Amino acid sequence: MKKTVTSFLSLTILAATSFAQAPIVSYQQSPDFGGADFINHGVGLNGGEAQAFFVGSSDATGTAGGYDVMVTEIDPNDGSVQWAKQYGSAGTDFGRRIHVDYANEALVVVGSTNGYATEGYNDFNVMQLDPAGNVNWSKSLGTDTTDAAFAVADANDGGYLIGGYTQPGQRSSILLVKTQANGTVDWAKTIGSQWGNERMYDIRPLGSGEGYLIIGYTGLYGATWNEAAVFKISDTGDLEATFTFGGPGSTDDDARKYIEGGYDTFFIAGNTRSFGAGAQDMFLAKFSASGGLPTLLWFKTYGGASQEEFTDAILLEDGLMLMMGHTTSFGAGGDNLLMALDTASGNSMLAYTYGGSDDEWLNAVVDADGIVLGGNSASFGSDSDGYFVKLGENGETSCNIASQNITAATHTVSLSLATFGDFTSVATTLDNDITTTVAVNTMTSTANQLCLTTGITTVDNETSIQVYPVPSTDVLNVKVAENGTYFTRIYSVDGRLIMNDSFVGTTNQINVSNLNTGVYFLEVTSENGTWTSRIIKN
Repeated sequence: MKKTVTSFLSLTILAATSFAQAPIVSYQQSPDFGGADFINHGVGLNGGEAQAFFVGSSDATGTAGGYDVMVTEIDPNDGSVQWAKQYGSAGTDFGRRIHVDYANEALVVVGSTNGYATEGYNDFNVMQLDPAGNVNWSKSLGTDTTDAAFAVADANDGGYLIGGYTQPGQRSSILLVKTQANGTVDWAKTIGSQWGNERMYDIRPLGSGEGYLIIGYTGLYGATWNEAAVFKISDTGDLEATFTFGGPGSTDDDARKYIEGGYDTFFIAGNTRSFGAGAQDMFLAKFSASGGLPTLLWFKTYGGASQEEFTDAILLEDGLMLMMGHTTSFGAGGDNLLMALDTASGNSMLAYTYGGSDDEWLNAVVDADGIVLGGNSASFGSDSDGYFVKLGENGETSCNIASQNITAATHTVSLSLATFGDFTSVATTLDNDITTTVAVNTMTSTANQLCLTTGITTVDNETSIQVYPVPSTDVLNVKVAENGTYFTRIYSVDGRLIMNDSFVGTTNQINVSNLNTGVYFLEVTSENGTWTSRIIKN
């Protein structure tokens, strides 16, 4: 497994500008895994052949008729499923996060399970898989009450730090478990307050000896509302500082993700009911990390008259932020909202909704030789199915997309360092620390490619070529920007020449109605060079 090393130009969104660079591919794919399928998180790998892994839950072949953890690998090039597996106990199992352990060439999956606790409560569900989805080890970890894991990261001294919440009563506390790479527990601690309601969603390792940042919220400062919170802990889980931020009075804000900004800056994204245009908006806050208490540079919200919910974000190398969520203010039904944000100002550069007439959730932004979005959809199948979108030029795809006009709103937000003693970190003894044997079911999936386009590329710096529609049923259109003589050839995937033609001018139509259904390669040649793209015949 190789670390992600990808260079982007404007959201991977600009067309290639030199000969021999592959055309930008975009698609929407909604595979059916056989049941009600939900994708919650994803990770991407670049360097060599790009890979994209996603985790969620499915009841397709649940061992007890309920939900099992589902992990799948898709091909980032076309969204096709490479493999998909379910992992389950006799109870209900959910997958929340997937993490790449590069040192051990493994995938780590965390979530919750009630299949192993004798009291029937949920515990942390933790699995280490190899890149093909085979189980290296699986464990159930928890207290004598309800526990669920929502985050996992490499520990500063090796192994993993796994975080979530524990809820012994009406209110919850943060639960952290440090394990070795083989699953052996080193320590467990809870972070909470006397009357608060603490939860966490993200972990940021700061390096050996520097500890971690824990991202979430607290209800300590109000009876019925929460404030976004960042907890700084040591390598051993001792609480060192806490800062909170939110609106005045009865606020309700929760932080979901930490994004490193470089140059002593960072971002925190989440949801707010304290500000914004409707019931709930997404927020992005930019901080300066220099000094003791971080300085809040700006706090902006994004949303409409109804409700938005943040799901994921990624910072691109050109300084743009991709921020994604679910919206009922824009689009049709409940759609996915993706924005490209200027990280200097927080202003929205572009915004799209993706989806059909029913409800969609895109929960993962993955860098895998381009930006791939992963989630689930109820619009294109009989139930909730997988939903994967690869962004093309300017973030567009050729179907199920609508441009939206979303303006960032700036707000004045209070930022405060918690009083020492408001929050404590307490060593915790786990009541359930057992190695589990999960049932593994290989899943079959039915492909449902909604659209695929090869985008626009160039033969040289002046000549561009566009091919559409892809998939094609009867006619394939070829359009070039410069008059000239062009030769077109269609090859089968095994290299056989199927069709051979030429045209003069800027446009041509190729009759593909007699081709068998499948994948082919189109080659277009002129005096400026040769351009090749994969096409699909329906």
